[in-house]
Amino acid sequence: MKKAVIRNCLHGSEIVVCRNLDDSGRCLSLVKSSTGAEGIRNLKAEFEGYHWYNEALKAPVSVRASDLSRSYFQLEVEFLLGRKPDYLQGLLANADAIEFGIRHYCDIWAPRQAQADRACVHGDISLDNLIISGEQVRLIDWEHFTPDALPVGFDGLYLLFESLWFEIEDMRDPAPAALALIRRGIATLRDAGCLHPSYADAPLRRTVEAIHSRPDIWGEQLQRCHKLPILKWSSQRIAELDRRIAAPPHDQ
Repeated sequence: MKKAVIRNCLHGSEIVVCRNLDDSGRCLSLVKSSTGAEGIRNLKAEFEGYHWYNEALKAPVSVRASDLSRSYFQLEVEFLLGRKPDYLQGLLANADAIEFGIRHYCDIWAPRQAQADRACVHGDISLDNLIISGEQVRLIDWEHFTPDALPVGFDGLYLLFESLWFEIEDMRDPAPAALALIRRGIATLRDAGCLHPSYADAPLRRTVEAIHSRPDIWGEQLQRCHKLPILKWSSQRIAELDRRIAAPPHDQ
């Protein structure tokens, strides 16, 4: 068995990530470990999140934890085969992956938490945390999992709006096709009972407000906006985008 470091603590997360490789170089699992307080907290949250997630899966993700002391925690997660979408390409280039991700969110959350005022939060459902094989989707990186934290729908909306950010950043107006994809995603969440009524008015603003309402979920990442890019938008830009999303297509 060989190990290859793919992320160290200098990344800012206090977590070292290694790949476990067999003798042929094939990856068998990812091993995450930390000796830092925030890193340990996040890894324990991730272990709890996978447990919650696996209860809804027919083929659970294999996860093992080693809590050796209060100063060290290690998590080993099965390596999942599939493609990870390139989040930097934004919304339209990843339309299929986004729609898979929204449907998967509904499949996992709707049976247990439809319309919940306080639903479990993954905390970082982005394109970078989806593994897609055919039409099968798996969510990874449950480091910010928080039970009964925010109204249901937050994670689905975050996937849509983070992808929109990489599509347009601050510079461009969203294309009609991008706005249509956002509306379809919101409609899918709503029809599945996975969009709390509190998000109906100004969903982007409500998503940003939700992040600020629970700083404990993201910890120091709130101080690093590149980790939560939609926080880079000004209140004026957010209001404009919400207006464009709400407007009928012929009024844009």
